[in-house]
Amino acid sequence: LNIGMSLGDSWYLGGRVGIVTHGSKLYVLAAYRQTDWTASLPAPFAISVADGQVNGWDIGIGADIPIARNVSLGIEGIRTQYDRSELLLGMAGTPAVGTGAHIETSQLSAMARLNFQFGSNSIFDDAAAAPAKARVCDPKTGCK
Repeated sequence: LNIGMSLGDSWYLGGRVGIVTHGSKLYVLAAYRQTDWTASLPAPFAISVADGQVNGWDIGIGADIPIARNVSLGIEGIRTQYDRSELLLGMAGTPAVGTGAHIETSQLSAMARLNFQFGSNSIFDDAAAAPAKARVCDPKTGCK
């Protein structure tokens, strides 16, 4: 028995907040997401599974670490927890009814990325501390 299932449109709304320290960005993130899906059983059963939606939340942490002037390494970990949704079945031409079956999914993902920035105004330019200038001091002539 083959059950067909496909994911439809998805959208994601979230944000990141963090700090820049020693040229690196450290942040936390949160988001809300929704994904549409559909499933069906093939003939001769003539049973279709009603279209559904799964909604969920993402939480995570991440960092961007400068490697060169306009290049940084990004590292991010995200935990996604989808809300529980009920599986609905219906014969062709009849309204869908609840089956008592539920879908509940979660996901843990990690990502590394290499970021390139074009131009000279990098967020890391202002955050990096300027190196201190060395002073040469001679006991006879003083400091220069």
